[in-house]
Amino acid sequence: MSELLPCPFCGGEPEQVDIPADEPDHGGAGGSFILCRSCDAAGPIHFDRKENLVQDWNRRTGGDLTLAALREANERRQEEWCRGGPLPDLSFRGNELAGEVGEACNEIKKLERERHGWAGSRSSDEKLADELADVIICADLVAAVRGIDLSAAVVRKFNATSEKVGMSVMLPTPRTGRGAETPEGDAR
Repeated sequence: MSELLPCPFCGGEPEQVDIPADEPDHGGAGGSFILCRSCDAAGPIHFDRKENLVQDWNRRTGGDLTLAALREANERRQEEWCRGGPLPDLSFRGNELAGEVGEACNEIKKLERERHGWAGSRSSDEKLADELADVIICADLVAAVRGIDLSAAVVRKFNATSEKVGMSVMLPTPRTGRGAETPEGDAR
């Protein structure tokens, strides 16, 4: 096996984690992933092709965004944006998110219009990417208002859906974080 490179996010030492096939939280499929001992950054779980485990970890770069880094930047920027005034509440954030989703859908409509050869305004993948980025940013801002660890919530929901429909692909489970332990459908 090749040598593991340091964590691209914190420079910490990574380790291989093996999930036994009889682990009920992962559908009994077993698997392995790489986990940073310092910041808990993790690579994808490999079930069958474990020979790519180290290669996939080492391919990641420090430029990859984490939801934790987004949250930190969002919080800092909101302090600057609001100029010492009150921070937006859940109602504002929910409406902001809905607006950004609407803008992304509008770009999709324009791309589809072009694909079908219909008359009307056009868009581009770059414009769609910008609107999808706004959706992600706003989703994190909504989660921040409620104190939800979005990384943990995404892992929990992704894995619950995989388990529900009998899929073997799972994300590594975070060790801590609000959102990981909430009941199905309750994102408090």
